[in-house]
This record gives sequence, structure tokens and C-alpha cells, in this order.
Amino acid sequence: MNSKSTFTPSPILKDIISVYSDLWADVMLGKNLEMHRKKIEVDLYFIDHLAAEKQERGEDNARIVKIANQLYCLRLIILKKLNLRA
Repeated sequence: MNSKSTFTPSPILKDIISVYSDLWADVMLGKNLEMHRKKIEVDLYFIDHLAAEKQERGEDNARIVKIANQLYCLRLIILKKLNLRA
């Protein structure tokens, strides 16, 4: 019997994951930084709520937290690049 839980991301979470690589490319090239910063903040807000809901239900939210951590790191990189431009 397999006791591993199956991860089925929500449609919004799938969208966040799918644009992640394009977003990284833009950030490395210094393109659309302010737009990406705003989008990441919205995505982090959603992910935080999703992780909290899963935790309340006693479900595993480790993958969601991992995605949130990566987006948080990307947000910090964007903020650093924006500050260097100022």
C-alpha cells in the first residue's frame, strides 16, 4: 500500500510554477523588474494562504512552502536589482 500523498496543485499554483522560468530569465536580464516584483508579492500572498489552509487541515504543505521560499528569494534579488538602479 502506498501511503505517499499525491500533490495536485491548484490552477493558480500551476500558473505560478509555469511562469517561474520566464520570470527568472527576465530578472537575470533586468527586464520588467517592477512588474515582476508586484506579481511575486501577489503570488506569495496566495501561497501563504494556501499553505496555512493545508496546515490547518493537517495536510503536508512542504512543497508549497518550498515554492514560496524560491519566490521570496527571487523577490529579494529583484529588490536588490531595483535598489542598484536607484
